[in-house]
Amino acid sequence: MNGYISIDCKGLNLLAEEAQTINGLYNEIQEAIATGKPLYATNLVWGDVSAISPVQVFSVQWDGYVILTASTLQVIVTTEDSVTINNLAPAQAETKKRTSK
Repeated sequence: MNGYISIDCKGLNLLAEEAQTINGLYNEIQEAIATGKPLYATNLVWGDVSAISPVQVFSVQWDGYVILTASTLQVIVTTEDSVTINNLAPAQAETKKRTSK
């Protein structure tokens, strides 16, 4: 198992609050997982700021969708190529409340 696999996320915005459609992404992820190699998500953007560097992700497959996880972000991709971003980190206001006590 030498090397890694890049998954082209075709401009996926990691700050989007609404679902995005990235045509062909689900199948590309399935092909990448089948190699058994480490996965890197590429061609991602962070809001309107800029493109970001490739991100190593791990995958979990469920019936009808796959979840790619990196740091606190879950990228949920359905078989219809609908992508939703779930940020598992607490909201900034909540974090400030907890750390200021």
